[in-house]
Amino acid sequence: MKQFTFYKLYSDILDGMNDTDAGKFAMRICEYEFEDKQPEEELSGKERFYWSNISDMLAEVKEAESSGKSLKKFNLRSEHFTFSETYFDAMKLLKGGDLGVFVKAICAYMFRGEVVQFKDKEIQGYYNLCKLKMDISKKRKSCGSRGGKQNTA
Repeated sequence: MKQFTFYKLYSDILDGMNDTDAGKFAMRICEYEFEDKQPEEELSGKERFYWSNISDMLAEVKEAESSGKSLKKFNLRSEHFTFSETYFDAMKLLKGGDLGVFVKAICAYMFRGEVVQFKDKEIQGYYNLCKLKMDISKKRKSCGSRGGKQNTA
């Protein structure tokens, strides 16, 4: 898969975690979606609780997206955006709290329109490149909610 649907529920979970834990949990979600990996290391009590509550949803969405089926069941109930593999590629370049801050910044932009500025120029560069894809995703969503591409002629 080159992308998957990222629901606000996942963002809400990440927002309730410190940056290091949020980064680890976001990586688990992405590794499951992009690499078919189950969590390998022992999950903390909080992580186990969250994972057990979203793993069925992740599996159902992944199966539907892989077979081209509609996700209306989830999409109508929850805000969401398309999480691109390029965001995951950038995440793999980060460690610890930086990873959590980065993925939270992606969610802040996609769900609340907040543009984050990083002090670290390297992380800012990753974010800016991902933001280009996020802007395309936002534009497509906007056109789709109006019934498709607008004719200007």
